[in-house]
Amino acid sequence: MTFCPNRPDMLPPWSEVETAYVAGIIDGEGSIGLLLRGDAKRRKGQWITIQLQVTNTNKPIMDWLDMMFGLREGQYVYADHAGWRTWYGIKLQGNRAYHIILRLAPYLRIKKSQAELVIKYVSWRQSIGSIAHQFNKEEDEIRRKFYLTCRGLNKRGKDAV
Repeated sequence: MTFCPNRPDMLPPWSEVETAYVAGIIDGEGSIGLLLRGDAKRRKGQWITIQLQVTNTNKPIMDWLDMMFGLREGQYVYADHAGWRTWYGIKLQGNRAYHIILRLAPYLRIKKSQAELVIKYVSWRQSIGSIAHQFNKEEDEIRRKFYLTCRGLNKRGKDAV
């Protein structure tokens, strides 16, 4: 998918209450991040993509999120392990993830730092040119700092930020 930060029409309209409710779900059950993809040794190198992910064991909630995110019904993964409750997960990347994050940012509490960082990253990318832009050494370092900062914000465990 080509990155197009100017396409908010990709999502159905949400009320303020729905937006706040989705933000609460993402705060509690989701993650917002910048992922480093690709291989530095390959011709195309590495790139960063925006990701929004949510998992839950409540199928009706996940069906509702599918609808809110403009996905086809049941467009999520699920896992059914012996002894575990079945869980469902939605993983969005690129444009759709960005526009959802942009919409949720004012309502987020726990994931607000990650959302603001993603928005700042997109703004920086827009300021330097197209998605196909070849990074110079300074730009590559800035891009890497965005990635590492987001990774730190998403760190788990007792040493987490």
